[in-house]
Amino acid sequence: RDLYSNNPSTLLQNVTPVIKRTDEYVIYTPRYRVKGSSDINRRVLGGKIGIWKQVSYFRCICEIDGNVAGKEMRFVFYEGDVDFGVL
Repeated sequence: RDLYSNNPSTLLQNVTPVIKRTDEYVIYTPRYRVKGSSDINRRVLGGKIGIWKQVSYFRCICEIDGNVAGKEMRFVFYEGDVDFGVL
């Protein structure tokens, strides 16, 4: 958890209640590497099935070997075995 949380628990209010928020995992991903980053996607984290949800943007610019890669985004992982179709 960190102090930049944008109340991620409220982001699932329009999603089926079968999903339960367990632990919050924070990852930072360069924007250019993410497709449909604002959508809910099904992912596996440490063997757990759930969804990654984008919760905030950062103005911080990510650099790789001195090259600007793009703005970083913050995602939270919610555990839940829910069929969202093919994602």
